[in-house]
Amino acid sequence: MQRVGGCSALVGGGVSDDMPAHMQRRTCATRAGSTIAELCAAAKPSLLVPLATAADDHQRKNAEVLAEAGAAVMLLQKDVTQSRYKRIDGAAER
Repeated sequence: MQRVGGCSALVGGGVSDDMPAHMQRRTCATRAGSTIAELCAAAKPSLLVPLATAADDHQRKNAEVLAEAGAAVMLLQKDVTQSRYKRIDGAAER
C-alpha cells in the first residue's frame, strides 16, 4: 500500500502487476499513463489521478479525453483527499 494525499492505494510495478488487481473491481483508481489502454480494452470505468509531473502534462490530457467520453472521472493530484476519494470510490462501487 502507498499513501497519496492521505489515501491508501494498492500500487503495482507495471501493467502486468496492476492488471489482475484492476480486474477484480468494477471500477479502477489509477494514474493516467499507459495503464489506461488496458482499462479501455477491459471497459473499466475509472478514477484517474494524472501524475502532476508527467512530461508535457500527457497524463492530464489522457484523463481529460476519457472523462469527456464518460469513461472516467478525473481528479487532479492536488485535489486528492481521503474523504473525496472515498466518496467517489464508494459511489462507483454501487
